[in-house]
Amino acid sequence: MGKPAATDRRRLKSLSHSFTLDWVILCNGTRAQAEEMKGEVYDFLKSELNLTLSLEKTKITHITEGFKFLGYWLRMGIGRNSKPQIKIEVPDDAVKRMREKIHATLAPNTHYDSVAAKIMAMNRIVRGWCNYYRYCSSTAWRKKESLLCKVFLAYDVSRRCNPAI
Repeated sequence: MGKPAATDRRRLKSLSHSFTLDWVILCNGTRAQAEEMKGEVYDFLKSELNLTLSLEKTKITHITEGFKFLGYWLRMGIGRNSKPQIKIEVPDDAVKRMREKIHATLAPNTHYDSVAAKIMAMNRIVRGWCNYYRYCSSTAWRKKESLLCKVFLAYDVSRRCNPAI
């Protein structure tokens, strides 16, 4: 006996949904050309796809200034071969959020948690963060490694100085 046919399945009376399309358009031209392209995209989305482009969230910027997209910071940088290339970096606010999450996990008020539970929680946090930002430039990894070394060193010192924690 296989799966029931689509016509046999119960139908939903109403389904309300919304979705967001996140995308970037890069152009090699002037700001006026970029503004014109923005208008064309707005018209296309409205007429062909019945979608609206959020004009207040839409930003036109030069690539050397950089921009945040899907939790990454993208900017123009110089590559290993001294040629310009796009650099994908971890934004400072993401590093700050991770630092806060780590400090909350290892906070002294969580002294009832076992060391094993704290290590498992730290593994989940670090693994998720590393998986999301695995395609970033190496400077992001140096920041992360430095942060983790400092946090674990401080935690280890606090455990040795106060074994009741």
